[in-house]
Amino acid sequence: MVEMQPSSENSISDDEPLQQFIEQWLVEASPDLADAARYAAIPHHFDVTLLSLLRGTAEHTQSLVDKLQKAGFVFPVESEKFGLLPTIRDFLLRDWHRNNQQTYRRLSSQAATYYQNRDPFNEADQMEVLYHQLGADDKQGIAYLSPLFEWAWNGRLLGRAEQLLRIANEQKPVLDPAAQAWLLYFQARLDAAYHRSAQSAKTLNALLDQPLSPTLKAQVLVNLGNVQIQRQRWTVALAKYEEALDLFLEMNDSLGARLVCEARGNAYIHLASKLGGLPETPTIPLSRFQKWLHYFLHLPFLLYRWFSRRITFLPNLYFGTDYQDWVIIRLLYEAIRQFEQASTHLEKLPTAHHSAAAELSADIQIRLADLYHRVGDWARADRLFHRISNAPAVKTNEYRRAVLQLGEGRAALGRSQSTLAREKLQAAHEVFLRYGDQSAVVVTTRLLGDRQMADGDPDAAVSFYLESIEAALTANDLLALTRVWSMLTALQTEGMLSKSTKDRVNALAKKIDRRVYIARFPGLLLQRFRKLAAYVVLPLTYLLGPILIVQFAFLFNILESIYQTMRVSSLTGVIELITGLIFILILVSFTLWLYEFCYVIAGWFFVRRLPFKYVAKHQPKYVVVTSEGIAVRDEQDSLQELGWNHVKGFTSLNRALWNKSLPLFSRLLLYSDKHVFLLDGIIHSYDFMHRDIKQRLKEANSSLKMLCLDYSLFASRWTLPVLGLTFLVMIVDLTGLFDPQMEPNLMGIKLRDGNTHDLLFSSILYLFTLWAFNFFPLTGLGRLLINRLVAQRSSGKQFALGFNWPLWLAFIFLLLWTLNWILGMAA
Repeated sequence: MVEMQPSSENSISDDEPLQQFIEQWLVEASPDLADAARYAAIPHHFDVTLLSLLRGTAEHTQSLVDKLQKAGFVFPVESEKFGLLPTIRDFLLRDWHRNNQQTYRRLSSQAATYYQNRDPFNEADQMEVLYHQLGADDKQGIAYLSPLFEWAWNGRLLGRAEQLLRIANEQKPVLDPAAQAWLLYFQARLDAAYHRSAQSAKTLNALLDQPLSPTLKAQVLVNLGNVQIQRQRWTVALAKYEEALDLFLEMNDSLGARLVCEARGNAYIHLASKLGGLPETPTIPLSRFQKWLHYFLHLPFLLYRWFSRRITFLPNLYFGTDYQDWVIIRLLYEAIRQFEQASTHLEKLPTAHHSAAAELSADIQIRLADLYHRVGDWARADRLFHRISNAPAVKTNEYRRAVLQLGEGRAALGRSQSTLAREKLQAAHEVFLRYGDQSAVVVTTRLLGDRQMADGDPDAAVSFYLESIEAALTANDLLALTRVWSMLTALQTEGMLSKSTKDRVNALAKKIDRRVYIARFPGLLLQRFRKLAAYVVLPLTYLLGPILIVQFAFLFNILESIYQTMRVSSLTGVIELITGLIFILILVSFTLWLYEFCYVIAGWFFVRRLPFKYVAKHQPKYVVVTSEGIAVRDEQDSLQELGWNHVKGFTSLNRALWNKSLPLFSRLLLYSDKHVFLLDGIIHSYDFMHRDIKQRLKEANSSLKMLCLDYSLFASRWTLPVLGLTFLVMIVDLTGLFDPQMEPNLMGIKLRDGNTHDLLFSSILYLFTLWAFNFFPLTGLGRLLINRLVAQRSSGKQFALGFNWPLWLAFIFLLLWTLNWILGMAA
């Protein structure tokens, strides 16, 4: 018996010398020692018991191990456990795979049984079972791998999932094409989890070109859809989901159908998020006057929303004056429907799958509860939160419990339960940090900051906002970063921060060079929204407003007449006059209520008829602002860039009701010799983007001419004079100031015949309404048309405003109508 020992690393560094060396050693060594070396190559590590099992006998096993160790082929791993040198093991494994694969599979099966009989919950032993199960039988190996991978995936243990695939890929030489396809599928999912979407899509598309089992093909289609969602190609993704669902239904696979429904639900949530999501709660606390004004102007809608959130049977209508938010709400409702269907598919599973279904159901119920709360169905959300919190699948899974606590914390914050919100969000925050889920950290810390703002502690809120920004930088979520940064800037502008906090914000500002803004529905869809608001809602409000108010005035006239018969004095008193003025203020609020109601109804019908595929087809447009310049990624995923030094002109055309811009109608224009950037439809942080661009332009070129053609419908310099003119004309018309047959009197009308008649409030309301609905639209339209003409003249065709004949026709009609009234009054 010859025992040869490799004297140095150089002797086995090259493949050819290594092969010659081992072949010579196997020939010259004793048969038992040579076989022991071959058997030792099958497992990663071995002990005397396992090597005896593979040899078929325990005789001389210990002495053979000692001889292999003395020869330098074997090294100790830990107590009573050994391993073959990697280079030698690799050579011997190749020999097994090429020349004796049948025996290799039989021995792998024995090794798998050996490790299965040890501790089934030991992770290292599970890895060895997986390795040898794949070596023994392809189908059994994949069947063993799948639940282990899914368990690691659902628990966001991506490192564990990666380790499983690394072990499985070691058996690739003995696997058939079907098993190798499963490994490629799992690898593609990992690539997608690590945001390597291009590589994942390439792998999955390559798999679809191969003959696959129906189950694997459906799984590949679902995950290819998920990858397309990452790449914001929602139309393609929904088509993949539909194809996968057909395959699962043909196989009567309820678990697979659940997977598709859940993926589609997540797709709609992702689409809603990338389209800007619902408007956030204002971070800057409102003053007492602003709060009362807000309640006064939106009272009916706020009351209904309060009741609908707490009473289940009330229709959960979303009241808002932004059609784009209606689209978001509808997407969320469609996500709810998909998750409910997924839950129904889980209920169809046989009893044997109930344990796995319980965990999957818990994930779905958590998403449903959070979605119910976000769409305003608080009563149902609270019941579901309470029920799912006691589920064993939640109590035993730390990450799943953290996701639930995030939803509960968001719900508690919406109900102003500050203490409960802090407890839930803090607990979730700690778990997300441990798991490295930076996207969840972004949301959790922002909500914690909102909670501190609600408690009136802006300095404490800034600490959480800064952490949210840091997490957004890590996750490369520049859209979330920009939103939080705009909150911080607003707090700093309002002077609500202490000096030390300002220093922290300024220090972080140096790290935030890139900011991203989103145009939800650019192009044709945005134009439709604008036309709906300008040509449907406003005219409808203009027609219904006077009619309803005049009818109310007639009704009030009857009540006043009854009241007058009970009075002693024949003249209108001061109390009645003051009451009349108060009701005139209510008139203004009523008009705004009517406008909001018309807005809601028109938007509801429009969006309800809008196909989801049409929404998915119109991709959002992203505007990236850096210190060097601006870049716009349009719907076709093409990128256009413009450096600040190359900008030749800047024009802003902001539309506002009062002092807050209306993003639906506002737009910015930047142009150079070669490029023209028209930024419109920006929803979140539009005013912040406006200031951001102007500041960067001033820093780059202080002499650049900036043209601001802003328009505010209720600008005080116009609203107050028009209001005064309306009162003046109303008084003239009411008291007959120019009528020689009447003697004017603010407290009553005294005719020449000596009889005095009361000045009824109904008369004031009637005439004020008629004159107000003449003067306000007339001056508003006139100012708007002049603004458009100036913008068109200053910027040429770049604003694409053009001749708007409906506005001109409306203005001419109102002008002629008002002149007719004035001439009629004078006559």
